[in-house]
Amino acid sequence: MENKNKLILKAIEKYYKEGDFKKINHLVSDIHPNLFYDYFIKHTNWKEEDYIIFLENLKAEYASKLFSNFSKNYQLNLIDVLSDDTLKKIFSEYYIDEAVDLLEEYPYEKTRYIINLLEEKEAKKIIDIFKYKKYQIGFHMVVDFVAIKQNLTIKEAKNDIKNKVKKSLEIIGNIFVLDEEEKLVGYITPDSIIVEANDKKVSDFLMPIDFIYPIDKINKAEKILAKFDVPSVPVVDQEQKIVGVIEAEDVIEMYDEIDDAFFEVPKEKYGSKAYFDLKIIDLFKSRIVWLLVLLFIGILSQVIVMEFQNIWEANGIYGSTSSDATAVIISQIVTLALFTALSASSSINDSAGNSGSQTSSTIIRSIAIGEIEEKDFGRAIWKETKVAFYLGLAMLVASFFRIFFVWWIVGSLRDIPSEATELGWSEGKVWSWYIIIALIASVTFFLAILIGNLIGVLLPIIAYKFNSDGTLISGPLQTTVVDIVVVTLYLGLTTAIFVPLSQSGYFDVDTTTNVVSNFSSISNFGQFISFQI
Repeated sequence: MENKNKLILKAIEKYYKEGDFKKINHLVSDIHPNLFYDYFIKHTNWKEEDYIIFLENLKAEYASKLFSNFSKNYQLNLIDVLSDDTLKKIFSEYYIDEAVDLLEEYPYEKTRYIINLLEEKEAKKIIDIFKYKKYQIGFHMVVDFVAIKQNLTIKEAKNDIKNKVKKSLEIIGNIFVLDEEEKLVGYITPDSIIVEANDKKVSDFLMPIDFIYPIDKINKAEKILAKFDVPSVPVVDQEQKIVGVIEAEDVIEMYDEIDDAFFEVPKEKYGSKAYFDLKIIDLFKSRIVWLLVLLFIGILSQVIVMEFQNIWEANGIYGSTSSDATAVIISQIVTLALFTALSASSSINDSAGNSGSQTSSTIIRSIAIGEIEEKDFGRAIWKETKVAFYLGLAMLVASFFRIFFVWWIVGSLRDIPSEATELGWSEGKVWSWYIIIALIASVTFFLAILIGNLIGVLLPIIAYKFNSDGTLISGPLQTTVVDIVVVTLYLGLTTAIFVPLSQSGYFDVDTTTNVVSNFSSISNFGQFISFQI
């Protein structure tokens, strides 16, 4: 067969040089349309201008196959150079769902241009499909399908089907059956049409089936396919008149598209369970591992930043040279707090963002496949709030111990206590200050995770309400909002603790050799605030 096709292509090349497309169109009929592109491209050396000439002159069935196999960018280029008649010939050859698959990838102006070239009936069908959202069944249904009346005999049904197929209608799995008012009453298998006696009635072999609406989501089609063990599901309007058919293959493709959109989110261990069948602990366990891994990976950047702190202090870039004991202690403590803030703030931002992204991805996917509907939004928000509470508690504890671990690595736990005690602070007071700083960062972690998750669940719902793409709005907007929230939380908590302690004289040193100074008078406090901003 392959040798035959190669011989045909050689003949096509010969007739192309002679400009005889009548013979070329006769020859290509011996190559299956689905194989035509592969042979045409792989075994010939055509140039761009040759493709244009072929598309202009090939019969519609082969020109459309050739066109659809080109890359999207090349298709767009061809639309600019091909004649309107050729474009109409090509796109009129496609089934409506095939045309939609191509047009949805084009810029709006190109899509509108092609639609305006088509016959009014075809154009209306395409426009009607584009009215549905991509996660709805209506966007993916086949509208060029075969349906027959229940009062026909098997012989009449065969002839009716044959005539409809000649008019480019498809047999989509089973053959759906209508009553006299064009309403769906069930289906008949192609096997019954083939093997049963011609004088039997279609209604004698009628099988019941559930239906779905164009605005329904993927999960409803999946349930009907599984329940009735059928290859396709009818789509009806409010009057129960069939308007389309959705195939099992289309359902699989819809799931693949949704999964591709969230390829950065691994498949959860709970697999195929529906969202509201999952327990809080299931969601908690599936997310906490990655959050903790990312948290501790952040130690490296934190250690690097704090090592730079040591370099700055060793070279006199930062720290006080005053003989006043309070000023020296405060300078050391502020330096410690400053670099803790800088490094911890990044980790908090990352963790809150990661947690929110996990939440938004779960919610967007659940909305897309129909596991969460509008009536469920309140339940979803409350459920994610509880998940965030437990995640936040876990991250609070982990963050608290991590901060001390980092201080131990860089030597802060050894150097500052000895300096502070020599200048008049008790070791207990120094350690209490360490705990205060660690608690500020850890409580910020807890609140940031809580708010990040809340943002993660609210943004997809808001996007859905305003008919926007949740995958586009959630990521960048969530990052911005979380950044603002984390900075506000950290600075707010720090200020709420620093100022009262300063005003109460917590930082004062009781010494006969140094002048007592107050924290609020030290310029390093201003530097601390400015560096955190």
